[in-house]
Amino acid sequence: MFSRGVLLAVLCMVVTTSIWKVSAANPVDKCKSCTKGVEGLTKGMRLTADKGWTGGDTSWHEERGLLYSTSETRFIEVMEHACEKKDHNCHRFMSDHEETVEQWFNAGGEGDLFSLLCIADAKVCCPKNTFGAQCQKCLTSETNEGAVCSGNGSCEGGGRRDGSGVCICTKGYKGKYCAKCAKGFFRQNDKCIDFDECKHSQSLCTADEVCHNTAGAFECKCKPQYTRQDGVCTAETPAPTATATSSPESKENDLPDAEIDTAAAETGGQIQKLTSMLTGWFDNSDNTKGSPNDENKDTPAEGKKELHTELMDDPSVDEKKARSADEL
Repeated sequence: MFSRGVLLAVLCMVVTTSIWKVSAANPVDKCKSCTKGVEGLTKGMRLTADKGWTGGDTSWHEERGLLYSTSETRFIEVMEHACEKKDHNCHRFMSDHEETVEQWFNAGGEGDLFSLLCIADAKVCCPKNTFGAQCQKCLTSETNEGAVCSGNGSCEGGGRRDGSGVCICTKGYKGKYCAKCAKGFFRQNDKCIDFDECKHSQSLCTADEVCHNTAGAFECKCKPQYTRQDGVCTAETPAPTATATSSPESKENDLPDAEIDTAAAETGGQIQKLTSMLTGWFDNSDNTKGSPNDENKDTPAEGKKELHTELMDDPSVDEKKARSADEL
């Protein structure tokens, strides 16, 4: 019966083998890992270029002619910059090719590390504008000269050991070498220019739509205040306007304009009548001064009392006005 340690070791070997099979089946990841590693190593060399021995062992190293620039200490520091902490694929790749990296380091870090490591040694990448296992040249033109894909596209799989090498044309171009203009474009000065359909035709959209030009085509959008419903632009229904409402009590107290005018006229008449009566009372009062025995004359107080009674009996005069008369 196998021990627990043996079983764990076998399990680790199976998992590791499976991971490497997946990695081997995906050359894109390997080329990316190598590219990232090269960038990190180059950065590490730059950051440690001006460093030297530090601490208590400085004199010991210097006496023996041990240079920091080519030391194992610096090489470890440079390797620490090769990959990000969580980039396991990059760390695994650098570990497998550490010997090649160390040779480059001992040579002073001179030369093109990408070509040395990723193309020549690991064989996971290709030079620029080449593709495939043998790093074939990408398509250029019918004469096989000039820029890749006539300068109007990119090579599929370019720079990697996989891919088909066919041209992926940029917007506005088509064809095997991206040398022709796509639909909706026209040639001008050896360039494919977008044709503005909206500018050259006024009947592309309905009366409720606005034409918008796009690269190689156009689209109809609804005008402002319109929304598209079932493919048709329909005018939006305006929201109902809020109106001020009065309370039931205010409605009961509201009077028609005709009634207000009538009430104002009656009030004015009462005020005029009151003014005339008071004027007469004051004149009588002046005439009766010095005749205390004249009992047939009404005193102002008695006149005011009669007026108060008369106003209180009149339904068109409210109590407040009657009191005002009494105070006078």
